Amino acid sequence: MGRGAVLRHRPVAFRFKDAIAASNAVLIATPEYNGAVPGVLANAIDWASRPTGRSVLRNKPVALMGAVLGQSGSANAQAALRGVLGRIGAIVVPDPQVLVPRASRLFNEQVDLHDEGTREEIRQLVEEVAHWCRRVQPEEPVSTQPVTAS
Repeated sequence: MGRGAVLRHRPVAFRFKDAIAASNAVLIATPEYNGAVPGVLANAIDWASRPTGRSVLRNKPVALMGAVLGQSGSANAQAALRGVLGRIGAIVVPDPQVLVPRASRLFNEQVDLHDEGTREEIRQLVEEVAHWCRRVQPEEPVSTQPVTAS
C-alpha cells in the first residue's frame, strides 16, 4: 500500500484502535480461508499492534471463535491468531475454544444460530471473557457494546 493509501486509511484505523482501547475485551469471530486468517483481519490486527510495544491489545483479554463451511472449524486461523496476539502482548483467553465446522448446517434462513451445543459453547466463552476482564480490570465494569468497522 502506498503512502497516500496509508494516510487515507489512518482515520479509520485510529477509530478502530480507540474503540479497542476503550473496551474491556475483544472477541474475534473469524472464518478461515485456505487454512489461514483472512487478510482483512490480519491487516486490522497489524494496525492495532502499532506502535511496536504499545499495542492497544497489550494486556487486553482477547477471545477467539470461528466458523467455516468445511471440517476445521477455523482451528488453523485461530492457532495463527493465538500466536500473533500473544506476541503483541494480548491476553488470549485459552478456553473454551469455539470451533464451528460445517457452519451452514447450524443456521436457519434468517442466519440465526439454531444449534444449542454451539450456542452453549459461545455462552461459556463469553462468561470466560467476563472472568478475564474481572481478573485484569477488577474495578471496571465489563462493557458489552460491540465494536464494528465503519
